[in-house]
Amino acid sequence: MTKIHFKKSDEHQFMIETTNSTLVDTLNEQLCAMHNERIVLLHLTEYIDQFRQYGVAVPEEQRCIDIPIDEDEHKSCPGTIYHADPNKLRNGFAPGEEVGRQLAEAIADVKNVLDKQNPANRVFLTEEQLSECHHKLNGALMIALATHYPKYVDTGLPEYDEIQRALSLPAKEALAEKQAGKELLDPKETELWFAGKRMEGNQGKKLADYFGRNEKMKVLVKPSKNGRPPVAEQQSEAQRRDMMSFYYKQQQEYERMDAEDGVESVSAPWARGGLKSSIHGMGGIKWR
Repeated sequence: MTKIHFKKSDEHQFMIETTNSTLVDTLNEQLCAMHNERIVLLHLTEYIDQFRQYGVAVPEEQRCIDIPIDEDEHKSCPGTIYHADPNKLRNGFAPGEEVGRQLAEAIADVKNVLDKQNPANRVFLTEEQLSECHHKLNGALMIALATHYPKYVDTGLPEYDEIQRALSLPAKEALAEKQAGKELLDPKETELWFAGKRMEGNQGKKLADYFGRNEKMKVLVKPSKNGRPPVAEQQSEAQRRDMMSFYYKQQQEYERMDAEDGVESVSAPWARGGLKSSIHGMGGIKWR
């Protein structure tokens, strides 16, 4: 099986297995759908964790303002523990300790499946796993509703609660007002790029047209829009410092070797790495 490392950014990446007989269009649709579902699930874990700590969301007109504790609401949520929401977005009636533990375990399990480090650890993601994650979170939530919020068992949480939106609406609608909505991919507008080349999908091409027949290879595939190649990842300041430190230590080692051997090798062409010269802005300079 060919291993596809799909990477939109450092935060949004995963790895799947497929065959080289797969159509490029089919892979594009699959990767976009999995990417979108992964983003929704990541946000759903955040929303459910907030619910675990602070209870059900309050209506939008009551958010971010000081509202007295609603005793009637508290009575309708048996067994809950009051924890005031510092962000004033939820009513503060959190699930009891046991249900809270079950929610935390479900959240942790899902986050492990979606971990951005999984590709580096050769851990693959499947559509079945994404579906299981959705069911696991929904199941843990239903247990919480049945135990502490019986009035929501049949109807689900209020529509203004982000949890309900993420569970019941398509990804584009669920995240329409969120920054994450801009991270979603439409397969009709998305192109896949491999090794700096666009993978043409509208001509019936298969992965074998780009990867060959080797089914044991691992490839990095990136999405882009409007026919433009993916933006090259910028080197962070920390990475730049680490690289500078590496070449500084390397130069010191060369100087030490010169002192021992009596050979002036530091200025020799083979001792001047192209990457080092580029970092110092000295590319193309000739030494006499």
